[in-house]
Amino acid sequence: NTDWTFTFRFKKFLKLRIQLPSFQFKNDITTLINHHQVVIIEGETGCGKTTQVPQFILDDKIDLLEGGKCNIICTQPRKISAIGVASRVCEERCEEIGSIV
Repeated sequence: NTDWTFTFRFKKFLKLRIQLPSFQFKNDITTLINHHQVVIIEGETGCGKTTQVPQFILDDKIDLLEGGKCNIICTQPRKISAIGVASRVCEERCEEIGSIV
């Protein structure tokens, strides 16, 4: 994995992530999560609730130098769905499955 490949792949996925409806609420979501014990997020299918919100949380904690203390647990109704979501998040973050996800 070269720096160019990593940067190219990351930028490619970032362009797609920015287009998702949830991305415009990134700061609102992280602020609410940082100030409330429970936050319920509702949105249309495909808006980024499952793949983006965990990344918003992790990125926010990394920015606050608390990334190492951050554990995010996501559930899905079926094992195949959970595996698919994990694979997608890893792909978007240019990570290997089993590393941070």
